[in-house]
Amino acid sequence: MNDFLNKNKALLISFFIALISVYFLFYDAKEFTNNPNSIIFTFIIVWGVLWFLTHRFFDVKRKEQLLIKVAVLIAMQIITISIDSYFNIANNPLTFSLEIIIWVLSIYIFVPIFFFKYKVSLLLFYGSILVSFVYIRLFTTLSKEYFGVVINLFIFSVIVAILVWVFEYWKRIQTLKQGKVKAELTLLKSQINPHFLFNTLNNLYGLTVEKSDAAPEVVLKLSDLLRYTIYQGDKNLVPLKQEIEYLKNYIELHKIRYHKNVAITFDYELNSLKVAPLLFIILLENAFKHGVELLTENAYVHICLKTLKNKIIFEIENNFKPNISKTNEGLGLENLKQRLTLIYPEKHKLTIKKTDTVYNVKLEIET
Repeated sequence: MNDFLNKNKALLISFFIALISVYFLFYDAKEFTNNPNSIIFTFIIVWGVLWFLTHRFFDVKRKEQLLIKVAVLIAMQIITISIDSYFNIANNPLTFSLEIIIWVLSIYIFVPIFFFKYKVSLLLFYGSILVSFVYIRLFTTLSKEYFGVVINLFIFSVIVAILVWVFEYWKRIQTLKQGKVKAELTLLKSQINPHFLFNTLNNLYGLTVEKSDAAPEVVLKLSDLLRYTIYQGDKNLVPLKQEIEYLKNYIELHKIRYHKNVAITFDYELNSLKVAPLLFIILLENAFKHGVELLTENAYVHICLKTLKNKIIFEIENNFKPNISKTNEGLGLENLKQRLTLIYPEKHKLTIKKTDTVYNVKLEIET
């Protein structure tokens, strides 16, 4: 309940202020009976304007200067009402002019970005309304209906301005969200790449210490893997075929350095689907790190990648030491979960099954 009140306090406060204001404006029961639509319409307008101003007040961090500007607007409104009440002139051009000026100043004070973006259109439109009203009032003998048309046009423009501002505000929020998502994805990728690089360099170091003839081949495959990571890793989507080749190279790289029998199988289906890069490598890397690396014999890694219409199913299973009660998922798997949430929201399923000696992960993605 408290969260609801905090999020909608501007809407609720403006509602009650508008309700009280309209009540005092139309306190006569006869007027309410004769023209209820006018009262409802007035209430909607007043509520909309007050919500607009109240929302911006809560949204602005530095409120000292804003309070002064609001006080000036209130003073101008009081002066306008006083002039209208004192002179009691029908369709007073002075008070109408002041109302337009107050509205334009409100836009300038509360939504300066919106004002400067549309300032030419705003000034031309409200200037035209003002000139039309003053001309009709002072230099013609037209009936009251013409004044009503101009006044209704002004009221309608207030509604349109509020709706346009709401739309612009919504677009800006969506842009910020997209920018945040891209920034988070970039950060996650930057965390993944060094993690993989450090592990591979450790492998290469072991081979060079042993003066293994496999070291040059490891360097070559490492170069291919890093090239893919750098140039394809920045893309939003890559062909599934390229991702499979990347996984195959990674597997071959590990096969070269092992001096023990490791049963590694990789069954896959080639397809024209595309997928976000560097997703499956995290699961494969964990299978080697927590399984093959720690086992002295009978180690295995079974990988299966298949497609079903627009779905990619990647499953990997490995064994590990039975005396290890927990496997450390580490930064890689946590990053994978975050990336899946950002890239494939509501379109992925990550299932992890673990027994005393077997670790199985299944990732399903709808492209």
